[in-house]
Amino acid sequence: MSSSLLCVKGLSAGYGRAQVLWDVSLEVPQGEIVSLVGSNGAGKTTLLRTISGFIRPMKGEILFCGADIAAMPPQEIVRAGISQVPQGRQLFPRMTVAENLEMGAAYLAEARRHSNETMDWVFSLFPRLRERMNQSAGTMSGGEQQMLAIGRALMAKPRLLMVDEPSLGLAPNLVSFVFEVVKMVNREGVSVLLVEQNVKQSLKIASNAYVLENGRVALEGTGPSMLNDSHVRRVYLGV
Repeated sequence: MSSSLLCVKGLSAGYGRAQVLWDVSLEVPQGEIVSLVGSNGAGKTTLLRTISGFIRPMKGEILFCGADIAAMPPQEIVRAGISQVPQGRQLFPRMTVAENLEMGAAYLAEARRHSNETMDWVFSLFPRLRERMNQSAGTMSGGEQQMLAIGRALMAKPRLLMVDEPSLGLAPNLVSFVFEVVKMVNREGVSVLLVEQNVKQSLKIASNAYVLENGRVALEGTGPSMLNDSHVRRVYLGV
């Protein structure tokens, strides 16, 4: 098994006095896709926001490459090598594709110095973005916008990409395409922590997976074993 890139240990977090996560532990091995599944309100996005530094944990550790990043501000966590693709994409709709991509490197001096070559790399992954580089992001299709959101996060050259609900709001024919994009990014050497309500698709591409219920890890295992777990099949797959 690959060594752990991200290791969350006994993490509790929330908003003010409202606790959302209780004693959550998970690992993302180097070079792997790990899926985090669960229903709305289970705490998945809160966990990503805590790892990203937007929420200060109440207790627990967040180790990245062996260093505790739990007290780091968000920009330092990006600099350390973690990027997030937020739920809903959160693009700048009046800015062009190229301008949105540039924003992904705007706050990191090292990323700015290499932004042209990194953008070429992103365009090699997503040729459609090159074709539309001067088009306003707000006029693109949902699938194209999701590509752009992922591309923008990659402009920081992360070692770990955290993707929050990439298939949300997409037409059914685009959902499989988005999961193929996640696999393609992973083949480029980027580890992925994937939060997704499409349980079947996310477990299919994951080496390991965790089920979050009411702010706690209820189940963990390999992606294939979770697909065959009776609880997962009954509660999340409806079979």
